[in-house]
Amino acid sequence: MIPRTAVALLVAMALLIAPGCGSEDSSTGAGTQAATEAAAESPGVPPTPNIPKPTDGFNIPGEENPAFGFFREATPGQRRAVSKGLEAYMKAREAGDWETMCLFIAPRTKAVIHSEVANRPELKGAKCEEIVAALAGPAAGRKNNMTGPIDSARWAFNRALALYHGVDGNDYVMQMLIHYGDWEVGALAPEELE
Repeated sequence: MIPRTAVALLVAMALLIAPGCGSEDSSTGAGTQAATEAAAESPGVPPTPNIPKPTDGFNIPGEENPAFGFFREATPGQRRAVSKGLEAYMKAREAGDWETMCLFIAPRTKAVIHSEVANRPELKGAKCEEIVAALAGPAAGRKNNMTGPIDSARWAFNRALALYHGVDGNDYVMQMLIHYGDWEVGALAPEELE
């Protein structure tokens, strides 16, 4: 578990360190339709019934909510697009479908993963699928803990925090990055909020 203030610090550092605003080359096309639908949605359209109210349970009355201060709440269409990418990733992760997982991992995240395993001889020259298979751990630890679509998406620039209530009753956050219209994960696993 990580405290909300730690999430705020991590996000602030990521925003300062990461250059550019989604200028990488796209090779997945994983969520283009959802992103297009989100962009086309008019502001007056109410959220669909299966998408919870924004920030449902994530704002604490009387507190500054520092983890979310850098971001603004997404529109219902944006939230659906972020959720679609995360849900697909989490299902592939649980199934051990490494190839599909890699389709939903942002290029910047892949670069970090490759640099992290650079000193492991067994993974030298390995492709994304081989690396995530080696890092993923046992199936019990990869269980998809989402109850459905995300409950909130906070975004700024080309990044979002996907927030959801897990099946275990705990709250989780996953950093998401937009990559040519597709929302892709910014980490291999969601973090539990305290």
